[in-house]
Amino acid sequence: MPAGGTPVTGMRVAAIDAGTNTTRMLVAEVQEGGLTEVERRLIFSRLGEGVDATGRLSARGIKATTAAIAEFVDRSRELGAVRIRVAGTSAVREAANGEELLAAVKESTGLDIEVLTGEAEAALSFAGATEDLPGGRYLVCDIGGGDLAEARRGPPDRAPPCPRPADPGGAEQPRGRHRPDVAGRQRGTPRGAPQGAG
Repeated sequence: MPAGGTPVTGMRVAAIDAGTNTTRMLVAEVQEGGLTEVERRLIFSRLGEGVDATGRLSARGIKATTAAIAEFVDRSRELGAVRIRVAGTSAVREAANGEELLAAVKESTGLDIEVLTGEAEAALSFAGATEDLPGGRYLVCDIGGGDLAEARRGPPDRAPPCPRPADPGGAEQPRGRHRPDVAGRQRGTPRGAPQGAG
């Protein structure tokens, strides 16, 4: 993302998310008190297809995701976005060859992918889900294509646990792992543990 200070009213910004199943784009305009959506798009790029079996991103997934990101970067610029943030999640973070995607996207767009930690990904999911809700205690369970994120706000010793995931029908089955939550930062079962609904 280009360097700069705090976004000002009227500025357009873009976020591109390279997920396990999909690549997503959101372009928004900064307004007083928040953001106004300009355009939202999604491409099924299947970056994480086969990664559980091989531990690596496939050449097809890297090519498709790089093309999707490049298309979204071009579109964001057409719409007047002056800041573009590209983020990678669990598939990029955990694959042995995640650097190959980073290099391909850098060559294609000139932008760096920010590979989010599990903690950062869970916190962003929580913020997106609760942005427009009144203050209170919330538990957010985000079932992604590659894993399950649990985030909550409130006393960690009183917050309910997030249920173990079942297969949502994506490219990869969630691996039964909870990302650390916003308040308590608890961690559940690691990768490779038995899967199934609890």
